[in-house]
Amino acid sequence: MTAHCIESTTNSIVKFEEKRSILHINNKSKRELLRHKVDGCLITVGRKCDWLLVDEVSKTEVFIELKGADVDEAVKQLCLSVDALSKKPNKKYGYVVCTRCPISSPAIQRMQKIVLKSHSLTLRIKKTIHVEDIERLI
Repeated sequence: MTAHCIESTTNSIVKFEEKRSILHINNKSKRELLRHKVDGCLITVGRKCDWLLVDEVSKTEVFIELKGADVDEAVKQLCLSVDALSKKPNKKYGYVVCTRCPISSPAIQRMQKIVLKSHSLTLRIKKTIHVEDIERLI
C-alpha cells in the first residue's frame, strides 16, 4: 500500500527542499493538493523524480526533481516518473530546480521541446530557490 506516500494539504505554501534546491508552491486559495513522495516511496527502484504534486480538481500534475547540476539526468528522471505515475491529466508540468545550470541555453530549449512532444510535459528549469503560484499552473 502506498497511502503513506501521499499527503493531502491545503497549506498556503507547499515546500519541497533538498540540500540547496528549493521549490515553494504558493497556494493562496488553499486548494486541496496531494503531495506524493516518489523517490523511495511510490517508486523504490530505478530512476525517478523526487515529488509529484497533484490538484485533482483541475487534473494538474507537477513532477518535481531537486538536483545539483545534472539537468540531463533530472529530465530523464522526470520522464520515467511520468511514464510510471501520470494519470492522463489536463495539464502536466516538470520542474527541475538545480543549484547550477545554464538556464537559457539552446540545449535546454531543445530539451523542453522534446519533452513536450514525447511526454506532453511542460518543462521548467529553475535555479536554486524558486517560487511558483499554483493558480498559474491550473
